[in-house]
Formats: sequence, structure tokens, C-alpha cells
Amino acid sequence: MSVRTLLWDRIAMLAAALLLAVQFSSAQTFTVLHDFTGGSDGSGPQAGLTLLDTSNLFGSAGDYTLFRMQQRGPSWIFNPIFEFDGTDGQIPLGRLSFGPGGALYGAAGTGGLPECIDGGGCGLIFSMRPPSSICDAVSCPWTESVVYQFDPDHHPDDGYAPIGSLTFDTSGDIFGATELGGAFNGGTLFELTRTQNGWVEAVLYSFGGQQGDGHIPFGNVILNPAGNLIGTTENGGNNDCLGSGCGVVYQLAHST
Repeated sequence: MSVRTLLWDRIAMLAAALLLAVQFSSAQTFTVLHDFTGGSDGSGPQAGLTLLDTSNLFGSAGDYTLFRMQQRGPSWIFNPIFEFDGTDGQIPLGRLSFGPGGALYGAAGTGGLPECIDGGGCGLIFSMRPPSSICDAVSCPWTESVVYQFDPDHHPDDGYAPIGSLTFDTSGDIFGATELGGAFNGGTLFELTRTQNGWVEAVLYSFGGQQGDGHIPFGNVILNPAGNLIGTTENGGNNDCLGSGCGVVYQLAHST
């Protein structure tokens, strides 16, 4: 056997050992942190999770439940923190966010004003705060504050059914989207600004009024460093998908 052959054999052995080491090092361990029961813990979580520090997870499950998970050593402790009753919100499908003052904010797709949408409510924006004193119970409910209730019956350009998560600018203003409603019934982009008397809404854009601008902004919105809102619409645009449009990625430029 030649020296060259021995060298190539040695290289092949080293390469195989390296590949085995990489495969070993990339092995993953899968762990179920909580198995939903459909009871007080809810079911069918869709919105994703929000991480606070490194050991607190917040999310929603089903139509009514908000929850918190805290890491205690190798285990995670699951606690429901709020249960909507329908009038104070329902179907919180968007990811929760921490916003002004450290409160937890989110959007409920229905609930709110009882006369809206045949009694189902048009949705609302809410904030949540933990108990002000130490709670010794297993489950310690948080306190809800309703930031804004959507009301297209009395404000014709208002949207309804906010679905995605919220985002905040450096001033603490809240930005989000409604799936439906607005001047052209294609959904809206909105801004909520805090005043001395509460929060005031401004509709920034109504989808469906321009050719190809999209409609049904189902997902989340983000703010880029220039203050522009960027997001997606589920339908609309100039390309045909079963007659409803294939959707768009949009940007709403900030006016200076």
C-alpha cells in the first residue's frame, strides 16, 4: 500500500469521525412543557409565546384563557392568569406584548361592546397587570383594563376583529391591525395614543380602497427604525388566487 493511499485512508477516517462528532453534538432533546387539557388551562394555543427575562412565558389558549409559565429548576409551572367571559374580550389570537409601564397588552378578536356585530362584540385591545400584593393561591388572576373597544356602528371608518399582535413606538403609542371593517371593509391599520382621559384611536389606513393594496391584514405588524408600519394581508393584491387575490406585503410610510 502506497504512502498516498495510507494518507487518504487516514483523511477519510478523520472525516468520518468529525461527521459523527457533529451529529452527536447537534442531537436535540424534545420536552413537553405543558399538555393542555381543555379545562381551565384552555386548549388549542395558536398565538405563540412571549418571553419575559429567561424564565417566564406568557401566552393564550383557546377563546378565553391567558396563561403564564414559570421555570422552577428543571420544571415549568403553568398558571392561568386570566379568563375572559366574552364581554371583556374573547379569542385572543395575537401574540401578547409587554408595553408602556410594563403591562401585558393584547388584542381580543371579539367581545367588547354588546351591541356590535349582532351582540358578539367587535373586539378590543386590553392590558393586564399582576396582583399588586403577594398572592398565596395556586392561581393568581391578573387585572384587566380595556384600552379600546372597536365600534364601527358609531364610527363608520373603524375596523373590527383585531387578530394579530401589537407593536409600540418609543412614545408608547400602540399600533395594530383589524382583520375587517374600515372605510372599504378590507381591514384597517390603527394607532392608539394615550391621553389624560384614556386612549384615543386613529385609523391610519383602510384596506380595499386602492387597486392591489390587499385586504384582511390577518398577521402581525412591525415598526421599522424609520417609523414605517410593515405587515401582510391574507388576501388581495393583483394576482388571482381562487378569485380573492394572493395577498401582499405592505409598508405604510411614516409621515414626518
